[in-house]
Amino acid sequence: MNHEELLSKIFAMLTRGTADRKSPLHTPTVATKGADGSPQVRVVVFRKFLTAERSLIFHTDLRSPKITELRADSRVSWLFYDPSEKIQFRIKSEATIHADENDALKLKQWQATRAFGRRCYMGEAPSRIAFEATSGMPAEIENREPTIEESEIGFPNFAVIAAKITSIDCLELYASGHRRSFFAWNQNDELKTDWLTP
Repeated sequence: MNHEELLSKIFAMLTRGTADRKSPLHTPTVATKGADGSPQVRVVVFRKFLTAERSLIFHTDLRSPKITELRADSRVSWLFYDPSEKIQFRIKSEATIHADENDALKLKQWQATRAFGRRCYMGEAPSRIAFEATSGMPAEIENREPTIEESEIGFPNFAVIAAKITSIDCLELYASGHRRSFFAWNQNDELKTDWLTP
């Protein structure tokens, strides 16, 4: 497989990963730079891949610490691994926060989110100290799905992160010997490819 074919495969796998909840690519690991300079790593739900824009999409609470981190440093690193395909992608990207109430991407993603998924944005802000274990949800919806109308109170807290890929480090695992490739786009969106030793 040459670089062009491999990149097409990677993009196809990313696209499938957003649609298939059972795909291992549906819940990648994402890292940002913390306020203290340390890496902050978490698993996110991979919501959408915009192929033409090379943008990886996930949702977050506008009040979460990662928003502050991304405002200070927009770099986001992703780790995807598919054990059945024996392939790993380490992706570097530059994030844009879509949080304005009139933002087209935010509106589109909110409308595509079920009421149950919207519950996350109806409660207390993430990472606050609590006096006891808590879901942070309002008591009236803690054990049930809110109606679409009720869930609208979460909209101001809802944010979409669109992270444009700047590089992909791809490792393919083979019993006969692993293979590693690297894809990098410059500021003019020109692609440079290399083979690397694993």
